[in-house]
Amino acid sequence: MSVLAVIPARAGSKSLPGKNWKEFCGKPLVAWTIEQALLAKLVDRVVVSTDSPEVAEAANGYGVYVKGRPPELATDEAPTEAVLNQVLRNNISADLVVLLQPTSPLRTPKDIDECVERVQEAAEKDWDVSVTSAVWNHWEAEFPCRDRKRRQDIARLMENGAIYATTRKALLENNNRVAKGAWPYPMPRWTRFEIDEADDFAVCEMLFREHGLDK
Repeated sequence: MSVLAVIPARAGSKSLPGKNWKEFCGKPLVAWTIEQALLAKLVDRVVVSTDSPEVAEAANGYGVYVKGRPPELATDEAPTEAVLNQVLRNNISADLVVLLQPTSPLRTPKDIDECVERVQEAAEKDWDVSVTSAVWNHWEAEFPCRDRKRRQDIARLMENGAIYATTRKALLENNNRVAKGAWPYPMPRWTRFEIDEADDFAVCEMLFREHGLDK
């Protein structure tokens, strides 16, 4: 199976402007995800989808293909699936597509390869999504307080946003990066952090260095 890694990195962000090219452990944030994709042994091609000149410059420095993103696909409301479809419509061939969000940098090239390999080898599974254990109760107005669980008793899993792997066929047919029957790829609990706010940068940088991902 030919494998395409797609890295979506738009310019806009209401909560943290310019976050995709903001310095993270000495490099633009998006650069770390590009490097991880390039180091993954099973990834054949890397595409960065962006409307940002700064992100495009960083991507060009690695020699990966930059796909320009039109304004309608660079809004807060634009679904990631529309971005993936735009990339695939550009005559880019691939049997399997891996979505790597730069705002979830707590992954390794080995994680990417393992997700890809699981989809390649399991004929009955078309989706693999990285997850970690949930660490809180989801609060709602009508939530019965007496039924609150202890942290150690919460058995739910949550997406950590780091890796989504799927076949091209399944992606186009379902128009979704995951669908019913998706296969969870478990990652350590510390990988649950995503970068949305300024404080997230500090937390993720600390974890990135602590676990040797900056080497």
